[in-house]
Amino acid sequence: MQVWGKDIISTFIYFTAGLALLMAVQKLVPVKRRIENYLIFILYVTLAIILFSLGNVLTERERELPVCIFMLITAFSLIGPLTVLYTHALIYPETPKSRYLKYHFIFPLVLFGGEFIFYFLQSLKTQQEAIAAFLGNRLGHPFAIPILLVTATSTAYFFFRYRVLFQVFDVREIRKQIVFILVLASISATALYSVVFGFLFGVDLVFAAGCVLIGGVIITLFFAAARYPDFFGPLSREVLRKKYEKSLLTGVDLELLQNRLTEFMRVKKLYHNPVLGLKTLAKELGIHPNQLSEFLSQKLQTNFAGYVNRFRIEEVCELLKENPDQDILTTCFFVGFNSKSTFNDLFKKTLGVTPSEYRDALRK
Repeated sequence: MQVWGKDIISTFIYFTAGLALLMAVQKLVPVKRRIENYLIFILYVTLAIILFSLGNVLTERERELPVCIFMLITAFSLIGPLTVLYTHALIYPETPKSRYLKYHFIFPLVLFGGEFIFYFLQSLKTQQEAIAAFLGNRLGHPFAIPILLVTATSTAYFFFRYRVLFQVFDVREIRKQIVFILVLASISATALYSVVFGFLFGVDLVFAAGCVLIGGVIITLFFAAARYPDFFGPLSREVLRKKYEKSLLTGVDLELLQNRLTEFMRVKKLYHNPVLGLKTLAKELGIHPNQLSEFLSQKLQTNFAGYVNRFRIEEVCELLKENPDQDILTTCFFVGFNSKSTFNDLFKKTLGVTPSEYRDALRK
């Protein structure tokens, strides 16, 4: 591949890396900080690292900066888990995250540990010699193993996450969205394979094509986010509708469940327990956690955290009305909050004023 061609493509890659960083910062601008904002921020930063590293490899700077190869491998390994977490937060906003999600990051952490040992505990000369040996025998070198493992796990994550789209493919209103996502996912997978196998087999043109495709995906995401800010909204509603078509609440006395739930909250005040979780409350009610989650989501239009914190906020207000001079922080912990910042944010979001402003108004 000609040098001028590499220069043009690398400039494009560096530009899209900067664009990815800009998109990441943009996700932290909204006042309403939601978990999906933080996840997409990390995802865009990871993509920026990938693109920056690809640009360096394309211009053959990896011999001088061996860390580019390892940053690339580790960053690629994060894309799958981050995509699963982000799309889960968007499509299933009312469903609590599984405790098993942390295990998705074991492989990236292992890779990062290896990168740390190689990069920070070895001299630059040793690193350069290791990279030179790798570049001389890419497929036969041990460094090829983590690259192939990352490719395999990324493919598995793509299939795992995007299979949910076929559950609602028959819904005409969102079919264009589904097709767009599937096409973009296919292009992303093609880009991944092009980059990996183009690099391992030393085919510069294929590697460069993969780099361009990844940059193109970033530009597409930039314009899609600007044009359709609520892109996942209709998709989320349809997925949830399909999920609850076969209701888990069939045969459950909903009125009795509502009464018992109210009793546990208003009489027994289970929300005073700062570590009260969905499973604990479901066990007290004698139902499965998924049944409770569905009841809260479909019947009360809320999620577990929102439901429990509503009672906590109500009691704080009652206690302050009874004694405006009592310490707000003590009251916050008494009703079950275990974080001052969470309490302050929820209080202001619910009542439109801070706890201190609310208490000052009561004193007048």
